[in-house]
Amino acid sequence: MKKKVLVFPCGSEIGLEIYNSVSHSIHFELYGLSSVKDHGEFVYENYIDGIGHYNSDNFIDELKKIIERNKIDILYPTMDSVIAFLKYFEEELGIPVVGPSYEVAKICSSKLETYRLLGDKIRIPKQFSKNDKDLKFPLFVKPDIGYGSRNVLKINNIEQLKNTDLEGLILCEYLPGKEYTIDCFTDMNGDLLFIGARERSRTVNGISVNTKTSKTLTERFRAFAEIINSNVSFKGSWFFQLKLDSNGDACLLEIACRFAGSSAVHRVKGINFALSNLFLTIGINPVFLINDFDIESDRALNNRFKLDVSYNTIFIDYDDTIIINGKVNLDAIQFIFQCLNNSKKVILITKHKGDIFKSLEQFKLINLFNDVIHLAQNEEKTISIKEIGYKNAIFIDDSFEERRNVFQELSIPVFGIDSISSLLT
Repeated sequence: MKKKVLVFPCGSEIGLEIYNSVSHSIHFELYGLSSVKDHGEFVYENYIDGIGHYNSDNFIDELKKIIERNKIDILYPTMDSVIAFLKYFEEELGIPVVGPSYEVAKICSSKLETYRLLGDKIRIPKQFSKNDKDLKFPLFVKPDIGYGSRNVLKINNIEQLKNTDLEGLILCEYLPGKEYTIDCFTDMNGDLLFIGARERSRTVNGISVNTKTSKTLTERFRAFAEIINSNVSFKGSWFFQLKLDSNGDACLLEIACRFAGSSAVHRVKGINFALSNLFLTIGINPVFLINDFDIESDRALNNRFKLDVSYNTIFIDYDDTIIINGKVNLDAIQFIFQCLNNSKKVILITKHKGDIFKSLEQFKLINLFNDVIHLAQNEEKTISIKEIGYKNAIFIDDSFEERRNVFQELSIPVFGIDSISSLLT
């Protein structure tokens, strides 16, 4: 039986990525909750609104009623302040809240607390007060509590500084260099399962709308990730941001105990942060299959991916991949027709129980494939793929075991159903 997951607020950047990452899962069923009407209403099939703001007096009581009424199993907060708040009330709510401990969430929500903890271990921005002598401009002002580049200000001279109210703000050195996000995942044993760096090439309202993964940057910043992970008890996905100073040295800006909005680039490579967080929450350590290519993502209110991988043959599964819950997976069909339009070969490879051709006829898919390979339950897909030939091929299957076998035996790119959309152009 699927675990019911309540996402709040579901229309946030993270809430929408959770939907994209988990909505096709056979293990979890998503429910969306928002305090105000937002885009979540147009995305989540199970959508709930009308609850007050999370810091209103009766919020927890209202939330407990929603949890009981809908038989929710897991609560998935999507914003930094909401994570800390709901972690504080986790025991009273009676269900697990996705994320690390309340103490870790509080540290991550404050840059000052982060700097106090890590300042003697890695490079942090130099901090100043208005009364410091020999201030060298420009300086930079940012909120202690907040994320991205929201509510920040470059201070160019002493007059501007005098007229700036620093209540709740940090006055620090100005860092003129490039900015990077390093996405990470820590398992239940405290071990780092994944580190992936990317440049924040273009940002809008604090959100990276153009970003690109980089194996070179990942190795450059790996030591930062390991130091942070050894000093903060993370659980699941988290990230930190670095910026280069005038000498080209990396400086820590902030850490966060959730996945970043633009981390979807890693989902295409095989790192589904949202789904992995849910497995971790129910006591299952995830295992990652990381495709060896870099990706650039550019967003204009939606995701578009450019993969540096070429292919002319597609091996694709049937049950729970093309047909999900008795319905045709439209992403899969769109991709198949895209491939056929580009003269690529599409081969159905399945262990379907029953007559596969009758099932294809039932769903009007009978003439869709260049070839259909129907295997017995004990036969290996890798063997059949080897016999046909897998040069310049990719493999799509909902089954982790099938993807792992193909990945390990044939070393070709593998994709789950959550990544099919990344292949659409």
